[in-house]
Amino acid sequence: MKLLSWKYCLYFILIVLLFSQCDKLKWNLAKIASVATVVTIPISNITSNSAICGGRITNDGGAKIIEKGVCWSTLSSPTILLSTKTTDGNGNGSYSSNITGLVPNTLYYVRAYATNSIGTSYGNELNINTSVGLPILITSSINLLTDTTAVSGGTITNDGGSTINARGVCWSTSPDPNILSGTKTTNGNGIGNYESDISGLIPFTVYYVRAYATNNVGTGYGDNVSFTPHYNIGQNYGGGIIFYVSNSGLHGLIAAPIDQSTSLTWSYSTTIACNSYDTTIGSGFTNTNSIISHLGTSYGDYAALICRNYSGGGYNDWYLPSLGELIQLCNKKDLVSNLSNGDYWSSSEYYDYSPNNAWFVRFSNSLIGVNPKDFTKSVRAIRSY
Repeated sequence: MKLLSWKYCLYFILIVLLFSQCDKLKWNLAKIASVATVVTIPISNITSNSAICGGRITNDGGAKIIEKGVCWSTLSSPTILLSTKTTDGNGNGSYSSNITGLVPNTLYYVRAYATNSIGTSYGNELNINTSVGLPILITSSINLLTDTTAVSGGTITNDGGSTINARGVCWSTSPDPNILSGTKTTNGNGIGNYESDISGLIPFTVYYVRAYATNNVGTGYGDNVSFTPHYNIGQNYGGGIIFYVSNSGLHGLIAAPIDQSTSLTWSYSTTIACNSYDTTIGSGFTNTNSIISHLGTSYGDYAALICRNYSGGGYNDWYLPSLGELIQLCNKKDLVSNLSNGDYWSSSEYYDYSPNNAWFVRFSNSLIGVNPKDFTKSVRAIRSY
């Protein structure tokens, strides 16, 4: 009996030890991490191409959240590997996600997700049904600009989920023109690229143009593009033909349509200095005035005087071009009527400490030369604007 009692005691001790180890095993198992638990929060601010969603992590699974966000697709049960997603930081708690790049009038499925060291878990699935919105478009840059016309247009990148029934450009002298307050073109319908002819402009006036497109919801606009109409080389204007335009496009030089002479001296005297040595573009008017002030008007025609007396187009501000201006005229001789291949006088004297010579340009080969002032050459008047 004593031996039996001893064995029972031993069994009892073993059973107690076994139960105590089970409790420890259960405690250690409780410490093993799992994937997080996340809830997808309701979707808001739904438009034709965007929405706001997010998630709330209710349990991190015992491990740090290293990435969280939402994923979406046109197929059910989107995942971060097979769908588009946002990345919205890490850690526990609630977060908001901006969903962009959606296609109008399309059903999407969206789920919040949370990733820890164990893996990625997903929240409940919600739906986004993108609403019909305004068209999205881009205003084309200005080209083929003249003093009264221009060409622009637009590119419709998204019709807003509704058929485009009108498109074009609108323009005004104030920013943000629209189809009600500005002048507009109408250039068909549908998405894609289109070109618009703008007319009736006022030269040297700043305009703003925007592409527009209208669907069943309303009218969308592209960005403002500003431009200033100006004259172009070869254009008839101001009593002659434009042969030079400044970099700004606001100023230029006009050549008379005919020669004022094909055989005329620069001066009746080779001994009178006229202080007209400037050769730059823009100096011809001053040179001409200086020549006339020194030579007077009592000895018959000479190059500067015949240009000053010319009144073509009703203008009385014509003058003999400086060397720089004459070179520009020679460069554009194919665009200006009735120019010969001969020599043309400039208003620029040759500075050699004597009053004998002046600069000329040979239009047959663009030769720049110097001759005595009593040589005869062709003369073509110009004016500026």
